[in-house]
Amino acid sequence: MKDRKSKPHVAINGSRNKTSTVGKTAVAQVVAESEAYAASPRYRKRIEEIFGWGKTNGRLGQIKVRGLAKVKAVVTFTVTVYNLIRLPKAAPFKRNDQMLEIPPIGVMIFPGTGIQDNFADKARKRGLPVVKFGNGGA
Repeated sequence: MKDRKSKPHVAINGSRNKTSTVGKTAVAQVVAESEAYAASPRYRKRIEEIFGWGKTNGRLGQIKVRGLAKVKAVVTFTVTVYNLIRLPKAAPFKRNDQMLEIPPIGVMIFPGTGIQDNFADKARKRGLPVVKFGNGGA
């Protein structure tokens, strides 16, 4: 872990004992207040989502093959399928970011999905004029 400049995430013991006092924790106050410590549960959730999906949909709940090579193949295939399913959902938002990097002079939004609304919000934050056609005005 030191080679990767990574630190383990130790959970803060905030439970109460019989006398209603908060339990002691092994995490220093400086570490507990750091930005990296706050981000750790978000990263953990993303990773757990992959394994949860793999167990329910990707046949990782009970692997039906024997041998390390076959198990590796099943896990690799499952994670690849998960990425292929997830990819189309993220691609439009990445494309929106790329279009805003060019700095356009303005943005026209037509009725559609939340992707257009996300694009309009990002454009407004950058100070670009946004004209919305269809349902509602700018």
